Amino acid sequence: MRPFDVRVGRVYTVPMRRHSPLLLALPLFACTQPDGNSSSSSGQAPPPVYQQSQGLKSCTGATLEAGKPLETGQRCYTYRAIGGVSMGGGSAARVAFHYPELFDAVGVMGTPFSDFDSFYEMLKTNHLGGFCDRETLLGIMNNSSNPDVLNEPATPGLWCGVHGADIPGPLAEPDSQCWMFRSDFNHWYRGPDVGRGGGFKRPGLVEIIQDIFSTYGNIAFYNPDNPYLPPGVPLSGRVAPGLDSSARAAARAALCANPTVLTNFRHYLWNPTGEYPVITFCDCDECEGDVDPTKPMNLPTEVLLAVDYNRNNKRDWGEPVLFMGHEPYRDVGTDGKAPGEAGDDAGDDYDYLANPHGLEANARWDEGEPFDDVGLDGIPGTGDFGEGDGVLTMTPSLERALHDSPTRWYERMDDAMANRLDIWMDAGIRDFINSAQVTNHLFGAIKARQPDSRQYRDFADLGNLPDGNTYSFTKVDFSEANLGKNAYLLYGDPDICPGSDSQFGSGNHVGPANQVIDRLLTLFAFVDARMPFGDRTYINSDSAFDDHPDGFGAHLLNLVYPSAALGREQPFGLVLPPGYFYPENAEKRYPVIYFMHGQGQNARDLVASGFVFMAYQFQSSDGITPESDMQKFILVFADGECHGDDCHTGNFYSNFQGMDGNGPQFETAFIELMQHVDANWRTRFPEVH
Repeated sequence: MRPFDVRVGRVYTVPMRRHSPLLLALPLFACTQPDGNSSSSSGQAPPPVYQQSQGLKSCTGATLEAGKPLETGQRCYTYRAIGGVSMGGGSAARVAFHYPELFDAVGVMGTPFSDFDSFYEMLKTNHLGGFCDRETLLGIMNNSSNPDVLNEPATPGLWCGVHGADIPGPLAEPDSQCWMFRSDFNHWYRGPDVGRGGGFKRPGLVEIIQDIFSTYGNIAFYNPDNPYLPPGVPLSGRVAPGLDSSARAAARAALCANPTVLTNFRHYLWNPTGEYPVITFCDCDECEGDVDPTKPMNLPTEVLLAVDYNRNNKRDWGEPVLFMGHEPYRDVGTDGKAPGEAGDDAGDDYDYLANPHGLEANARWDEGEPFDDVGLDGIPGTGDFGEGDGVLTMTPSLERALHDSPTRWYERMDDAMANRLDIWMDAGIRDFINSAQVTNHLFGAIKARQPDSRQYRDFADLGNLPDGNTYSFTKVDFSEANLGKNAYLLYGDPDICPGSDSQFGSGNHVGPANQVIDRLLTLFAFVDARMPFGDRTYINSDSAFDDHPDGFGAHLLNLVYPSAALGREQPFGLVLPPGYFYPENAEKRYPVIYFMHGQGQNARDLVASGFVFMAYQFQSSDGITPESDMQKFILVFADGECHGDDCHTGNFYSNFQGMDGNGPQFETAFIELMQHVDANWRTRFPEVH
């Protein structure tokens, strides 16, 4: 390895030959010890005074320099953008809408976390629902001599869930048959393997739920003693994520063999008198999507409870899982009538495109909608949390999660910021996790506020390309005048609905390889078009990385930065544009795009992919145009990987509640990353145009 010294640290890179075909397939760096590359001191005098937010230069309010208002038609540009995919897509939206003064554009890609209200409803009714009513289950149990009758899926009438791909529900795309995929607790739909982007088997999905509850607290129960665990469950009811495999297996086995048993625990549907025990329970860690009761149940759910009707200290296949996030309410809008009910005013029906202001069936409680002020157990007279207080009561954790929903942050954003920020979104119409149905709610809120926000059907629609014409972002005009202030792409072929594309995975969570590349390049092209006066200087491909002796290695970096919020060094990836090190560019500053990856990834794995975007920054793809297809920018990969006991699958770039209300502060750490990048590389200052 060949080191080179820099002002703020020492970076070790692997010397590489230019245009190596192995660039995207092999690890580029073996060491990630240092934390810098180039000083922010470039000799270029910044404008005298900037508005500050979170310790960063920003476009706060209507001014750039203090006390100097913008003139009519002017806009402040931070020359920062943020984007992400899946877990990172929802996180990018949350951060951008929380701090809109720090960004010019945001990319929200393929995520079920773009609108927490509708995600919560999907989680509650799909993945954690589907149980038959109490009378049915008790009738089956009491009329059978088989003690295991509740644990046999073949028992007639035992299951009332609605699962499968083709049952009508919310549409992913208007005027199509792309229905929402249905799940229930015993049947988690996973769709075809192709295009899914990962295994997403039951153990992984359980751990994602656990990480969500670590982030916001337990959204299913109120526990004043612990934000993560259900009420009455001791601290030993959690298995620390950082344990090695053997220690983890032993800890899980101990919990499964000794469940917590709660008595007199009431729920208005499943246990109204509290006569049946309520228990912690374990799920199947050898199952893919469906629960197979013949396999061992040795995966503690940790955050959920079930009613144990047959008192055998385990959750049998038909026994219900409890979910008590809020008092019962009816999502019927101002007319008090359900959709299609006699007397229903169709003008109040929610439709994310046609009527985004509609309150009826909008997957959230709105002021004036009826609710039962009976506490979280749903039973009057028990004195349960929230009973009789005159307001719709939710668990504090659910309130926190809904408050942090990207949609709700956007709705609270002031007009100046909403008018300034450009938003790109995409979602697959056959996504196994229903990202389109969730993201539709966010787009509805955006379109309600910004009417010139447009929806597009697959990639060809962006450029009005004829059928069969190969899509390329270079054929599309991504300007606001052509594409709209904000744009939403629903990718995937609607002609294959209601089935799934099991061969290529088109429209699935990530899609096939060509769709993945098109999605990423389209996001970056959108951002590129929304930042004016970029550097598109043509650089010959043979000399694109002759600006530094280490060539590629000087531009593609795996680094760490000191995070006070986390109390440790935190990884990140950095991609510097071609020509960054040329002496004539020593005072040139560049826009920055921050990218947040999805679950199961890390920043280190993504750095090599930076070359895909960098290639469009030194010349044109047509070989004729005397400038680059994209302006030159700095690309930063934030790290959402779990380290130690942080989490299981991803940190959601959020400030965790954790086990004590003061878990790891990943959102604060991301702000620290932005501060670190501004301090150590030549990032572009805000400007008014």
